[in-house]
Amino acid sequence: ISYFHEFAYDLLAENERITASTFDAAIWGFKNRKLKKINVLIQRFHKQEDDVEGMVGEAMEKIPAPKPEADQTAYEKKKMDVFNSYEGERQRIRKEKLAVDKQIEALLTPGQLLTWHKLYTPPVSKKKK
Repeated sequence: ISYFHEFAYDLLAENERITASTFDAAIWGFKNRKLKKINVLIQRFHKQEDDVEGMVGEAMEKIPAPKPEADQTAYEKKKMDVFNSYEGERQRIRKEKLAVDKQIEALLTPGQLLTWHKLYTPPVSKKKK
């Protein structure tokens, strides 16, 4: 986040402005008979996962770097502790995402379901022999 925005809030606010302007354009298109319908499928869990990873990154940046001659072990342990402290949040998001995915899948036709799985199922990596 810090590459493009000073605070995580700035990134989140910018994303919300993009979403709002997209819907404004859709409303304009509908009112001007250029658009009949839009299909909106929001995967808010990707955003939440990114938010958690952004918080982890910000928390890790606050850990003071050790002096060059100091032992790196304590520093690496602290970074791992920060990373692991967010695991409960990651698991909660994964569980919610699975429940919502099941609800979405129940609404889809077989053809739509096939497309859904092609889009949202990660490819299986092939092992070299």
